[in-house]
Amino acid sequence: MKSLFEELSLKNIEIILLDIQAQFKDFDDYWLPFLGAQGSVSKYLLSLDEVALNALTAQLRKQLPINDDGSIDLVARAFGD
Repeated sequence: MKSLFEELSLKNIEIILLDIQAQFKDFDDYWLPFLGAQGSVSKYLLSLDEVALNALTAQLRKQLPINDDGSIDLVARAFGD
């Protein structure tokens, strides 16, 4: 984004990181919106066959920081460069 703004002759551009705490009650609360939403991620996921989607889901369950109560706490970060 910064490069684009500079190409438009904008000056004194600042890059600011925006962190937001994202909390999910459980895995389904995190995962199901990806399967039912519009957009490129959902289209990709829905294009996978059952075996591939199940493997991806299982891997995601292993990698997410799932708390003892099943909840998931993540940091969503937005920034531009």
